[in-house]
Amino acid sequence: MDEFLHIIEYLQENTYVSSKQFATYLKISNKTLTKKIEEVNDYLSKFKVRIVLSNKKEYSLEIENQKLYQEMMKAYIEESYNAIPVNDSQRVTYVLNKLLKTNEYVKRMNLAEQLYVSEKTVSSVLSMVEKILRSYNLKLERKPNYGIRVTGSEFFRRQCIINYLVTPYDKFTTHDIERLIADHIKQVAKENNLQFAEVALLNLLHYVGVCCYRISQGYMIEEPLDVEISKDIKQVSKQILDILKEKNLIPSYSEQEIGYLALFVQADRITSEKIMLNTVIQPYLEDLVNELFEFINEQFGLNLGENLEVRLYLLRHLAALDIRLRFDIQLILEMPKNFIEQYSYAYFIAKQSSFIFENYYEKTIDEKEIYLLSLFIEMIFETCPDHYKKLNIILVCQTGKIGSLLLKKNLENEFSDYVGNIKMCNLFDLDHIDHESYDYIFTTTPIDVSTNIPIVVISDIEGQLNSKKVKDALYNDNLLDAIKNFYSKELFFADIKADSKEQVLYQMISKINEKYDISANSYDCFMQRELLGTTDFVDHTALAHPIKSIIDKNIVCVGILEKPVFWGKREVQLVIMSSIYDSKDILAQKFNEVTANFVFHKESIEYFIQNPSYSVLINELLKCSK
Repeated sequence: MDEFLHIIEYLQENTYVSSKQFATYLKISNKTLTKKIEEVNDYLSKFKVRIVLSNKKEYSLEIENQKLYQEMMKAYIEESYNAIPVNDSQRVTYVLNKLLKTNEYVKRMNLAEQLYVSEKTVSSVLSMVEKILRSYNLKLERKPNYGIRVTGSEFFRRQCIINYLVTPYDKFTTHDIERLIADHIKQVAKENNLQFAEVALLNLLHYVGVCCYRISQGYMIEEPLDVEISKDIKQVSKQILDILKEKNLIPSYSEQEIGYLALFVQADRITSEKIMLNTVIQPYLEDLVNELFEFINEQFGLNLGENLEVRLYLLRHLAALDIRLRFDIQLILEMPKNFIEQYSYAYFIAKQSSFIFENYYEKTIDEKEIYLLSLFIEMIFETCPDHYKKLNIILVCQTGKIGSLLLKKNLENEFSDYVGNIKMCNLFDLDHIDHESYDYIFTTTPIDVSTNIPIVVISDIEGQLNSKKVKDALYNDNLLDAIKNFYSKELFFADIKADSKEQVLYQMISKINEKYDISANSYDCFMQRELLGTTDFVDHTALAHPIKSIIDKNIVCVGILEKPVFWGKREVQLVIMSSIYDSKDILAQKFNEVTANFVFHKESIEYFIQNPSYSVLINELLKCSK
C-alpha cells in the first residue's frame, strides 16, 4: 500500500489525529507533515475531499461528496492492488493471493517472472508466506517439476483470505456484492430477532462474501465439523445459504457449509435471547473461568466470581472466544481512542490474565480479545462495587453513645460500598482493641496513640461529619504512603547490567535477598511464572512476579537496565518485580491500580527510563494516579 492510501486509511480509522501523533505515525517531522498534507490535498481537491486541521491542532478527513470519494478509493485501491509489488510486504500479499485462489500448483519460476525478482527473493518471500499459512493450519506443499500449492482445510483457507487479502473493493467480495449480501442477512436477522453490532455484521459479510466466491469457483467445504452448534444457529445459517442460492450467488451448498457458517455466526457475538439461552457451554470452559477468577483473586485480591449472573455472562463470552481461537476467526473491531487511559486497571488485569488462554489454546491472544475481556472486567467494577475488600474502621467518638451511633449510621449510609465493620469505642477502650484487624482509625477529635494504621480526624470545626475528609482518606490521603510503601527506595536500582531476562531476574532477586530473608527457590518461582507466559505486557516494561509469594510480606523491586533486553515479546528496559503475599490488603490493591495507570502511560515510562531516579519514579507514579 503506497503512502497516499496509508494516510487516508489512517485518518479514517482514527477520526481525529494530533499533528504530533500523525507525524510520528508517518515517521516524518511536523514541517515535512505540513508539506505532505498540502501535496495530498492538491490531489484530493478534484474529488471534493480534503484533510483539515482543527483549532485543537487535530487532523481529520472532510468528505463533501461521498459517492465521488468512494469511486476515488475504489479506483486507487484497485490500481494499488494490481500494481507490481515493490517490497517484501507487498510480495507476500501477492503470493498469498496467487496461492490461496487456486488448489493447483504454481511454479516458483513463474512467480519470479511476475514479481520481476530473482528466485532467491521468491524463496525468502515464501518463507514468510509459509509462516502465515502455518498459523491457519495450512501447509505449503512442494512437488518437483510441478511447483508449490497450499493444502489444508477449506475453512482455514477462507480465514486466511479474509484476514490477509480482503479489502473493501477486493475481487473476492466487491462492494456491491457485500451490500446485496447485507440486505439478505438483515432480512434473516429480522425474522430471527438477531442482534449484532456493525463490526460483527462486517465480519460476517466478509466471510459470506468469500464463501460465495469460493463455492462459485468450485471449492466447497467437505470436512466434518466436530463442534456442537445449537439448532437455532444452524437454522439461521441454512436460511442465509438458501437465500444466496435463490439469488444465484452460489450454485449449491453442502451440509458442512451450514455447520461452518453457523460456527462463524456463533463466534462473532451475534446474539438473540433464544440463541444465548441455547449456547452450548463445554465443561473445559468452566475450568477456564475458574482458573481466571482464581488468578484475579490471588494476584489482585478481587473476588469477581461470586455473582452467578457474571459467571454465566463470561461463560457465554468464552463460548464465542473458544470458537474464534480454535478456528482463527478474527474480530473486525477497534479499541476506542483513550480506552486504556480511561480503564487502565481493567485492561491491566485482562492483559495479565491472558496467559491463561494462551497456554490452553497455545496461541497468542489478539489485542482485540484482551480489549473485550477488559470490557467485561470493567462491567463487573461498575455493577458489582463489592469486588473490593471493604475497609474495617475503628470509630473513636467523644460525643456520647447517641452521637456515636448517628455518626456510624452516616458513615454506613454514605460509604456503604467501601466501609465494612465499624467498631465504636472511646479513647480508653482504644488501647484494648487489636488494631491489626482494622484499616483506619476515624476520630472526631485529634488523638495521640501509638498505632501502625492511619488516624483520620473526620469531623469539621462544628463537630459534623466531614465527608470530604473521609473520601480523601479512603481514596487519596494515603496514596503517597501507599506508593512509597511498595516502591521503596531500598529496592530501587538504576544500574542493572545484564544481557538476558534470566540474568536480570537473578540479579534483582540477589539484591532483594540482601535486604530480606526470601525463599531459597525464589528464582525458580519467577522463572516458572515466565514459562506460563512472559510478563512483558507493555512496551519497554516487564512486570515480573513469582508463581507463589517468595516472602510473607508484600514487596516491590524496581530495576532500570543499562540497555534493553528481549524479554519474550518485547524489548524491555524497566522491570517492576513484585511479590504479593496479601493481595486483599487495601494498599496492595492501590499498588495494582497505581501501577496500571503508570505502565500504560507511555510518556511517563519513557521519561522515567531516560531519567532513572527514585524521585522521578515517585513523581510519575503520583502524576499518573491523579
